[in-house]
Parts: sequence; C-alpha cells; structure tokens
Amino acid sequence: MAVLSSLILMSCGGGGNDGVSPSAASSAPGTVEPSPTQADRPEPVSSIKQGGTYWALYVSVANSVNDADIKLAEANLRALGVKGGWSSGDISCDEGAAKALGVPSDSVAVAVYFKTQPDAMAFSALLSTPSVGIVQVKTYCAD
Repeated sequence: MAVLSSLILMSCGGGGNDGVSPSAASSAPGTVEPSPTQADRPEPVSSIKQGGTYWALYVSVANSVNDADIKLAEANLRALGVKGGWSSGDISCDEGAAKALGVPSDSVAVAVYFKTQPDAMAFSALLSTPSVGIVQVKTYCAD
C-alpha cells in the first residue's frame, strides 16, 4: 500500500503563498485572498472512516495528550464550533503523517480532516496559531 505523503508545511510568518507550491495555490501570484469567516469556512468531513483518505490539517503535535498545546488546540476547535471531523490522539493512526511532518511516530496530534487540500488550507487561515502542516493521509484507528 503506497504511503500518501503530500505535505504542505505552513510557515510561521504567514502572508501570501509561503510554503505552498504554485500548483497548490488557489490565487494568482501576487494576490492575497481574504481569510474565510466562520460563516463561510470549509467544513471538515462529517465523520472519519477507517481506511479513508483525507487532507489532515495538524493543529498541534506533542509528546503527550496532556500537553498544554494539545489542550489549547482542542479548545480552539471547540471555540470555532467544530463538532466533528477532528481527532486528538496517536499520530501513527494517520498513515504517513509522522514522516511527512518530521515528528516522532509516537507523537500525539490534534488534526482536522477535509476532503480537499484547498479546504484544509482555508480552514488553517482561521486558526489563532500557525498549524503544523497539512498532509494527505489514510486514517486508521477509526473503528
């Protein structure tokens, strides 16, 4: 089974299309699209399926589920009104994510799952802190 490892690392500085390949950018070079509001934000998938392929937006990655950054990421998603389509747990449940993000395979993560890369990128713009990255993954541990 091929590992899906398409990755976009979001830059900490923000602005423009930093860190995004030209083919993944949704706007013309030199233009900046407005950030989506909560009303028109892309919605995550309604539920995560075993063996499903999604674009996962990693909001936080840490060593423990009790890490303050993990708890903050979960609270931020709840504050945005995200009810489904996200998980908090073992990053190895998302095939290829740890390698693509360059983190240990025993890390834990908070991730939001989308059908398309542009949706994941647009949702990332709503976050109060920079995301770790966006990776196309196959999900396990969902049953």
